[in-house]
Amino acid sequence: MRKWVCVPMMTLCLLLTACGGEKESEDLRERYRDMSGCGMTATVICCQEGTEWNAVLNCTYIPEGESTVEVVEPEEIAGVRAVIAETDWRLEYQDMVLNAGSLSDEEIKRKNTEIRISSARLVSMQGENKSMQSKLAYTTGQLQVRERDYAGLQDKLTRAEGELMVEKLSAAEMRARSEELGKTLKTAVTQLSAATAELNRVTKDKTIAETKLAGIQDITAKIIRESTRKRSDVIASYADSVLNFSCRVSEEKLFGLHTGSGSFFLPVVKFNGKNFIIGTLNKFAGDTGTALAFDRVKELEFTVQAPGQQALKKRLATPILVNRAEPLAAAFEYSGLDRKPLPLLTIDTLKNRGTDGLYLFKCTSLGKESTLLDGRCSLSLVPGENFMFIRNAGRANNELGAEPGDFVLSREGEFVGLVIGYETSERQKIKSSKVLLFADEKTWNDAEVIHINRKSKESYYEEFARKMQEIRKKIPADSRRR
Repeated sequence: MRKWVCVPMMTLCLLLTACGGEKESEDLRERYRDMSGCGMTATVICCQEGTEWNAVLNCTYIPEGESTVEVVEPEEIAGVRAVIAETDWRLEYQDMVLNAGSLSDEEIKRKNTEIRISSARLVSMQGENKSMQSKLAYTTGQLQVRERDYAGLQDKLTRAEGELMVEKLSAAEMRARSEELGKTLKTAVTQLSAATAELNRVTKDKTIAETKLAGIQDITAKIIRESTRKRSDVIASYADSVLNFSCRVSEEKLFGLHTGSGSFFLPVVKFNGKNFIIGTLNKFAGDTGTALAFDRVKELEFTVQAPGQQALKKRLATPILVNRAEPLAAAFEYSGLDRKPLPLLTIDTLKNRGTDGLYLFKCTSLGKESTLLDGRCSLSLVPGENFMFIRNAGRANNELGAEPGDFVLSREGEFVGLVIGYETSERQKIKSSKVLLFADEKTWNDAEVIHINRKSKESYYEEFARKMQEIRKKIPADSRRR
């Protein structure tokens, strides 16, 4: 609105010639009419009601055409243009046009009057505007101060809220810790009470256990003494019954004699009132380290002696008795009175008593290699079989292994059985030693007989060789020379 108010003033500046009088104006316009055209930029000082202000105008004059006056400054009214023709003029701003009427002297005078009124109003409004701007600047400054104060207060409030939140979190954490400590303390008191009760119970149990332990220690000491005594009994029984058996069997070959021999420590056992030296057939026949064919047997010798009594060596003349059910088991009847025979423990008695307290004795040494078999023995569950099995550990274990020819005694000094071979469990792949047990004392009554004497007209022990070949066929090939 202010720009349109200023336009008459611009027109007035263009028509300055009117201010000097009508004649001067007409003369000046006459001179302009004689020009082909002109343009200028003018700075105009406007005085209105005692107030001065400057305006920069671009003026273009075209005789007998449309001349223009366009405001360049001030910026508030820049772009307002007056277009002047011969008989009328108009005001333009952007796409707006205001027809101002004719340009007669009367009209100009009337327009000048209107311009002065409008200028006065403009000055008044400019004054009001400046006052308003001053007030606005002051208000803006106060507002900025208030905004700064508000920002400071906002920062303080934010910090206070943060501190309050920290305090709340700390308080919540302290409450949680306090509750947790309370629970822990309650639990600790409960546990302490339980521990105290448990300690009292344990103390009571300890007293009872110490009493029992003392009793167990007494019993253990008695068991140890009894076990020692019984082991001493079995060792004593073994020492009283064992004989050092030696054999020598020589076969005549193309380039001399081929001899098989052996020396073993074997027990004397009482069967049905008679005494027998018990062992395996291959060891009795010298068929262990050297393979014998039992053909053209030229020499044959079997001797026994009490351990350590070399001068009392006795030559055996009785035949070899072979168990019909298990031909690896053999015996010599022994009539000497220098040995105390072992009593027989039958299989039925062993089943009733159990397999604890059994000892293994090696036939290759005099009592140096013997061991308790607890936990290693098991009886055959097959009906009609008179066998016990001894579990043998691997090489990494130091357990004494049971081999054919070894024998088993009870801690009471009874003869239990003879090791005659091995058996391997297909499922567990465990190699166990097979022990022949005896059902009764009549075992040797119906045994096969191998005579060891040579007839007077024979060059070789033909009966012995024939019988050995016959019986060997009944023995598995992998068991003949064990």
